[in-house]
Amino acid sequence: MRLNKFRKEINKIDAKILKLLARRFLIANKIKDIKKKEKLPIRDQKREEEIFLEINILSKQLNLNPVFTKEMFKKIIKESRRLQNEK
Repeated sequence: MRLNKFRKEINKIDAKILKLLARRFLIANKIKDIKKKEKLPIRDQKREEEIFLEINILSKQLNLNPVFTKEMFKKIIKESRRLQNEK
């Protein structure tokens, strides 16, 4: 009985994570429009470094594995760039 309760809770959390990712990608598309209008490159290495620094700090504060979270955010950022490169 408890196992099912925990699994349902995980399902709710997973749905929230996916909704947040969808929201993040929508914002990335809005950023694409700004970058295009201002003739800025899609990739901003300095911004990516800032994100990784913030993720590292927050991961440690939340007792998460910083190596894992960095790899996860590398994939998220890569997908954001892919979306921004679409026409």
